[in-house]
Amino acid sequence: MSEDLTPQSPESLVEQEAPAKPVPGGDEHGVIRFYSHSQLFYYWPLWLISYVFALITYISGKSAVVTVAGQKAVTFKVYPAPGLGLAYLIILICVILFTSVNVRGVWAALVAATIVITGLVFNLLNWWKPILNALGGLNFFLNYHFYLAVGVVLSILWVAIFFLYDRRHYIEFRPTQLTIVEEVGEGEKNFDTMGLVFDKQRDNFFQHLLLGFGSGDLVIKTHGGDSKQIFFPNVLRIGARIEQLHKLREQRGR
Repeated sequence: MSEDLTPQSPESLVEQEAPAKPVPGGDEHGVIRFYSHSQLFYYWPLWLISYVFALITYISGKSAVVTVAGQKAVTFKVYPAPGLGLAYLIILICVILFTSVNVRGVWAALVAATIVITGLVFNLLNWWKPILNALGGLNFFLNYHFYLAVGVVLSILWVAIFFLYDRRHYIEFRPTQLTIVEEVGEGEKNFDTMGLVFDKQRDNFFQHLLLGFGSGDLVIKTHGGDSKQIFFPNVLRIGARIEQLHKLREQRGR
């Protein structure tokens, strides 16, 4: 038997020994999967603040006894000042508003500055109390059990939708194929990655950057005579995801 004693160059040895580098964010097969999340994802401040305010009320709250229509008195634990309940109401309104109305660019900064300055001015001039009195003497005393109940219900829904329901709608990206799953068990749509164009949209400053920590909407445009535009909303870390897609597609050798 003869052995091949032909000397090999150092470069060829490096090519033989160096394994293929996996793309960050992909699995061992070079597949990247990411999900489209529902609007409920952006409501995390509500259940988080509910738990925080419940803890504050539990530690610093006072007991209040209420008798309704001559029935047995009921004892509630409430925070002694109405400011806590008012702050909760303002946060609730802001989250609903910012996740429902798109505020872009300079207008986003203007709205944020207006809210902060208005709150500070009203607090420094002590205008909140006269305003509430003018509205019929409104006082916001929310008890400990209210905060706790809202926090528990919203957090359970949030976890269930984020980790279970949203997993039914996803995209799998391979070097040569893009697979879109609209509903698990309901079929898939496959597209060749050649000529695909990826675009990220962040048209809601508060929702995508403030509440979503860099989320955004992904728009995928296919190539060819039957070109399509695929809209994939609420993708977390969308900037990093698009960068991963480009790195994985480079493995195709385009």
